[in-house]
Amino acid sequence: MINLIIRDFTGQAYELISRSSSPRSSSAKRYSSDAYLTFRFVATLPLTPDQWVQILTRINQRLPDFHGNHPGEVYEAVAQAVIRGDLSIYRLPTLNVISSLQGKNGFGLCIIKGPKPHSATDLAPEVVTSAAAAQQLLDKLGISPQALLGYLSHQNLYNSYQKQNPLNEALQLLASGELLAYKLPLPPKAPPAKAVEYLPVTAADRPVPLAPESKKSVSVTKVETVPAKKAPPQTLDEATQRLRDAGPAVRAAKANGTALPPSPYTMADKQAVVEKGLEEKFLVRVIETNYAGDEGYIGKIREHGQSISWTAPFSMVEHGDTDAEALLNAFGTRHSPVKNYTILIIDRDKMNDMGDVQTIIPTKQNLKALIAANPKISTLTPDEVEQVLSDDLAPKYYEFAKVKSTRKISTDDMEKMQGLSKEMGFSESETDNLILRQQFADQVAAWEEFTGNGMTLDTNSKAKAYGPVEVVMLDKKPMKLGELRKYKAVKSLNC
Repeated sequence: MINLIIRDFTGQAYELISRSSSPRSSSAKRYSSDAYLTFRFVATLPLTPDQWVQILTRINQRLPDFHGNHPGEVYEAVAQAVIRGDLSIYRLPTLNVISSLQGKNGFGLCIIKGPKPHSATDLAPEVVTSAAAAQQLLDKLGISPQALLGYLSHQNLYNSYQKQNPLNEALQLLASGELLAYKLPLPPKAPPAKAVEYLPVTAADRPVPLAPESKKSVSVTKVETVPAKKAPPQTLDEATQRLRDAGPAVRAAKANGTALPPSPYTMADKQAVVEKGLEEKFLVRVIETNYAGDEGYIGKIREHGQSISWTAPFSMVEHGDTDAEALLNAFGTRHSPVKNYTILIIDRDKMNDMGDVQTIIPTKQNLKALIAANPKISTLTPDEVEQVLSDDLAPKYYEFAKVKSTRKISTDDMEKMQGLSKEMGFSESETDNLILRQQFADQVAAWEEFTGNGMTLDTNSKAKAYGPVEVVMLDKKPMKLGELRKYKAVKSLNC
């Protein structure tokens, strides 16, 4: 018997149960697909092969003879258990301020299907004993009847169409426990620090790889030992030397097969940077050496003549040395052992002096604001951008993009992308949104690893933890690398 809660790197919670169990939450939606797609889905969940083997053992599965250390054999065994119904995976609704019904008095409501509460949170639902009490709760939070009904319809919890008294019916559902409401504090609003920066959202909670078997999901925070932070470098030469100084520790770790040196920035440090805004002078970007010559550019020149580059503050990645794999993994970017890479250290002040450059920390709100202010960046409308960056679409696009990449389907092949989406069980409207999301990724380089909380994924970590804060640089008048090196706005290092 098993009943466990896990969270993926986006914060999405899932409930794993054995055949003899039932989900602890009424709002849980069972995952169902064919063997291949189930295999792909299982591979995206943040559990190690050893953890999956433990789960299979606990549900009395007869394990096959695994050959070697390849995790694919384990994922296949798990997928077969899911197909047979010996193990079931349920998706739980997200409880956060982004997906909440936001009020005017500092709180929002997340409403889910009852009567059994959400099984992946320590929060307790609001006690609502009558329709009048439900109305009092809405009044206290400053939520209008129209907003409530619109939210319930959007979440597929209640359809008010052609109902004589829809508000009263909705309030009765809250009073009866058929719907449960969770009150969440909204993050405080503050003015942007600079005219070119946008208000970031509070970073998402740290993902919990595996929760213990209990009535509540209990996350245990590991106490991390991190090195002391240094002051950011003041010159390009200093930054170059600091990267080289990090080399021996990285090389020794790789040679011994041990963990790479950790970042000096804790999760709280990174969240503070996201909330406060970018202050560091030097940024780091890793590009293929083929594009790093004097005729190359920091980022790809788009059809509109501008470039969009995803970078990171120097001090958050310098522990990766000049090692291409370590740096790219810290960025959450794919590394190819057959390619050569070059590090670009970028002086943000010099870039601002020489051209028309805008930098943001790419939270969802900041990215949407940047696109709204610079409509040439994307062909998507503001409403379409809102749709493709929704919490609901993120895990679907992650799964879709990974399968698309595995099958080497080109983004120009609309028919194959539509066929793949249909094969994966997505609806027609979901297919449209997935294709729009892919177009958005191609235009602004916000790939499936985009978290929306201002931080990238550090794939050096097996638990898929959050990596450094990301910085998007929009260069409206991009200059060639040769010119930028001449004016000491950029320095290049071979990986």
